[in-house]
Amino acid sequence: MVMTQAAQIVEALGGTSAVATALDLTPSTVSSWKTSGKIPRWRMPDVRALAQRRDVDLDTIFSGDASASTALCSVCELRAEDTAVGSCTSPSCPRKVRDAA
Repeated sequence: MVMTQAAQIVEALGGTSAVATALDLTPSTVSSWKTSGKIPRWRMPDVRALAQRRDVDLDTIFSGDASASTALCSVCELRAEDTAVGSCTSPSCPRKVRDAA
């Protein structure tokens, strides 16, 4: 079974319980990210801050490829390749541009 990016992020950050404790969430909330394959966009600043504190490079999980695009959306601050995160509301988001192509 292939692990979703959301599950990879949670595991890289120490697992369900560790992420839940660090972000002051219930383990079932974090577990739902793994199950759905999506981390809510509004949770990403906290997830990124946790990754920075734990010296985890999320870019390697998001892209798996150092040559991937680094275009960022000014609204959601996500790269076009960040598929583990819910939809952005910006029509110019590189993820929406990619998905429309």
